[in-house]
Amino acid sequence: MGTREAVQATLMQLLSDMSLHEFAREIEFIAAVREGMAELDRGEGIPADQVREELKTCLELIHDRDEWRLAMIGIDLGKLGTLREKIAANHPPLDLAKWRDTPKDHARLRD
Repeated sequence: MGTREAVQATLMQLLSDMSLHEFAREIEFIAAVREGMAELDRGEGIPADQVREELKTCLELIHDRDEWRLAMIGIDLGKLGTLREKIAANHPPLDLAKWRDTPKDHARLRD
């Protein structure tokens, strides 16, 4: 599928049920995939074995309660539980409907 056909197919999805933000993300995704494929065609890719070795330097395999999972080396995810309790104790639950109805200063939110 050429670039023109890919954009046309995405436009047809937009007309049916896709927001403008989702459409922009889809176009960015298609462009990134095509760029990656072009790099591979030029021989600029990284061999899978090299990627595996590089990942070993930042990920570790953990056996936890009869399950295996990958985790970042040096990050104690167990501490997140206590952090979650501290946040919950100091902040009331978020009322999403009320938040949506509240006027927002988008210029201030961006900073």
